[in-house]
Amino acid sequence: MLLGLIIYVLVLGSSFASFLAPCSFAAVWLALGRTPVVLRMPIFLLCTLALGILPVLWTASSRSASLFYYVFGVVLVAASFVRIHALAKMLTLAWGALMLLAVPNGIDPASLDSSWIVRVAIAMTLIALPLAIARLAGLRLINLTDGIQDLEMERGTGRDLRQWFAFLDAEHAESLKHAEIMAILRGFGFSFAWQKTITVAYERTLGRWDVEPIPHGKSRIVATTDKTHIADFLTKSTNQQFSIWQLMQLTFCAACLFGFVRNFSWPALTLQDYKYVIPATIGVAANTINGLYIGLSIRRSRRRILAAGGVAIAIAAGVSRLMGFGAISPFASVAFTALLLHAFLVAAVLDNLRYHGFRLVFVRIEPKRS
Repeated sequence: MLLGLIIYVLVLGSSFASFLAPCSFAAVWLALGRTPVVLRMPIFLLCTLALGILPVLWTASSRSASLFYYVFGVVLVAASFVRIHALAKMLTLAWGALMLLAVPNGIDPASLDSSWIVRVAIAMTLIALPLAIARLAGLRLINLTDGIQDLEMERGTGRDLRQWFAFLDAEHAESLKHAEIMAILRGFGFSFAWQKTITVAYERTLGRWDVEPIPHGKSRIVATTDKTHIADFLTKSTNQQFSIWQLMQLTFCAACLFGFVRNFSWPALTLQDYKYVIPATIGVAANTINGLYIGLSIRRSRRRILAAGGVAIAIAAGVSRLMGFGAISPFASVAFTALLLHAFLVAAVLDNLRYHGFRLVFVRIEPKRS
């Protein structure tokens, strides 16, 4: 009996955490992404609709087939965005299209509880809101090392980026000029290229490097890279905007999703909905901010990692309490487990971005230099 209860909690907790994690990443990209907001916003809305349909299908009577077709179709369409051979792109997109188009034929859309889409929209908007405020305050996702991984730097210089930042802080390098910081690093005997990489990365945290013009005669620091990693793909700077092929893919996705939901019934949300939606959203938003702080902060220590772990446990316990699960119960255990696993997933993905040189930096917006 106990083993069955543990399996039940882990399976349901993992399912909810796997669903909540993409909500966080879409909100992070909307708030902190490096593409123009006129591109981020429609894609965010498309992600909201796509994720909102998942619980709709999960509660449908024919979910076993329809949910599989939908998830598999979305995965294939998403895979067609990756840089692969043109023929493979077309085949992947066509296969995903067939899967998505098959979903409405297996269910009656009018009978589905489509208020789930509204719940997800509320949740994702509330998650994105504090991150958007941070962006307005000057927070940006910056590639400090142009894609150079921590392991490469440690092999080339003997220390990773965090350790070099700690060393330069101890030397009060924030008050030094570029050549003076290079002179300090020259004494360690590694190559000029590594000296410049570390110096530029450090100066980027100070807002001194890579100035790019933006509208209204202002400027900001940016970071460009010629390397292609999954981290670069997720946070790609699109000065060239989206290609015609990508816009066609997005248009197709929008057509499939909006065509699917046009016959939905839209029951109003109840107070019971808000009792669970709002606390869960608060927990997911707090986990996302906590993950960003520990995963992409410029200076991270073991003490901060342990503190972030304690915060994640406190968030999970607090949300379970807010939902009304005061006593130990299977439902309270599922909520607690889902929030903890969500925190782990968010931290793991953001740590991968950190490994490739990305950090959150407060950027000074100042008048354009003549």
